[in-house]
Amino acid sequence: MYYSSFARTLLLAGVLVLGAACSSDESITNARSDLLRGTNSGPRELVSAVRARSLVIHTTANRCLNVAGGETGPGGAVILWDCVDGETANERWTLPAVGQAGEVKVYGYLCLAAAGTEAGARLTTAWCEGQATQRWTLTSAGQLQQAGGALCAAPAGGATANDSRIVLAACGSAASWRVAATAGAVPEVSAPAETPATAPSAAVPAGPLQLRNDAAGRCLNVAGAATNAGAPVIVYDCAGGVANERWSVGAVGQAQEVR
Repeated sequence: MYYSSFARTLLLAGVLVLGAACSSDESITNARSDLLRGTNSGPRELVSAVRARSLVIHTTANRCLNVAGGETGPGGAVILWDCVDGETANERWTLPAVGQAGEVKVYGYLCLAAAGTEAGARLTTAWCEGQATQRWTLTSAGQLQQAGGALCAAPAGGATANDSRIVLAACGSAASWRVAATAGAVPEVSAPAETPATAPSAAVPAGPLQLRNDAAGRCLNVAGAATNAGAPVIVYDCAGGVANERWSVGAVGQAQEVR
């Protein structure tokens, strides 16, 4: 799901207070789509040259670079997940040629991005804006190295299980990937209504939402699930279904309350 610059401002502030003056949201859009899944017949051809919209497979875990939950808007978590050959758009990536720096794209319009340049910085999806944190070099050893840096994309802590987060780490064997062509057709995924080149939609998702900071990977949270006015608002790990992380917002571009 894509969260507005308003939401990111709230989270980066760290601590707010409930009952303070309300502010206005700039753009929130719901960017989810159902993606097809099929049987996993496995990669049919390993390649040394890069092919468009290929599986990127971790050599130790034998699992794929994946956008968690099929998220089609910016801010999607990048993880390890079982490879589904050709049937899942959130595992199909376009990469630069081996040895060249460039963007690594998913869906054709989102870029693989690091939240920073330090070890442990989490990888997410982002609008492609040409930033240094969105440029990668696929090395001859199969590593995705941040262009101009000394760190590579790898599972946090050397993990190999499904849902392991991908972060920046030392460029060793734990950061080794292989690229594989796939047998099936890729489901078409349309870009969300809002991109940097288009005006924001006037609609927002119905119902309470989580407001997640892309860089921190954490959510706007009422500390201790307090229900009284004056309770501090903080950044905290996102958890599904908890009331103190669910917020209601009004129409985009209008002064409104966030409740």
